[in-house]
Amino acid sequence: MSGKFNGVQAHIKDTHPLAIYVHCSAHVLNLLLKRSCKTRWIERFHAINDFLELYEYVIEALDTISEWDDNDTSNKARRLRSSILGIEFVISLFVLNKGFSIGLPLSKFLQKSNIDLKSAVQLANDTQKELQEAMAMCNQSIYPNIFKLLQILVTLPVSSATNERTFSNLKRIKTYLRNSMSEGRLNGLAMLSINKNYSIKPEEVIEELARKKRRLPFLL
Repeated sequence: MSGKFNGVQAHIKDTHPLAIYVHCSAHVLNLLLKRSCKTRWIERFHAINDFLELYEYVIEALDTISEWDDNDTSNKARRLRSSILGIEFVISLFVLNKGFSIGLPLSKFLQKSNIDLKSAVQLANDTQKELQEAMAMCNQSIYPNIFKLLQILVTLPVSSATNERTFSNLKRIKTYLRNSMSEGRLNGLAMLSINKNYSIKPEEVIEELARKKRRLPFLL
C-alpha cells in the first residue's frame, strides 16, 4: 500500500500528483509483537505451538538479520539465535508445549458459562493424573539406546571408584622390593588393604586357623 515505487500510493500520485498519502496509524499495531496476556496463561500454548511450527523459519530469519550492517541489531540476532539453538531451550520448549497441551482442555472447560462442578472436578483430577504420569514416564521402548546408556551411566561411579581404589592400593602393596610376591599372597594382602573398613578380630582369625588341618599341632 505505502510502497514508494510500486505501492498503491505511488500509482495514485502518478495520476494525481497533488494527492497526499496519509497512513493509518492504527495498522501499525498489527506489525508489532505483543506480550501474551498474564491472566490467561494457557493462551501461551498457541504462541509456543506456532513457534515450534515456524522454528526453522525463525532460525533462517535470524541468520539473515545477523548479516545486517547494523551492529546492534545483528549482534542481538546472533545472541538470540545461539540461545534458541541451545539444548536447554529446545527441551524447555517441548516440555512447555506438552504441559500446556495437557492443561488446555481444562482451561477451556472452566471458562464455559454453563460449567458443571462435578465434571470440572473430574477433569481437573484427570489432568493432574496425566501430568504426574508424564513427569514419571521413562519410555524405554521409544529410546532403547538412551535407556541403556543411562543404565550404564548410573553404574559408572561405583565401578570406576572400585577400580581406582584397587589400583591405588596395589601400588602400595606390590612395591619394587616385593616384586617376587606370589599371586596368592598378593590377593590376600590386597583384600586386607582394600577392605580395611571391615573390623577383623585376631581371636576369630586364630580360631579359624585352629579348626583347619595342619601338620604341626596348633595349641591355644
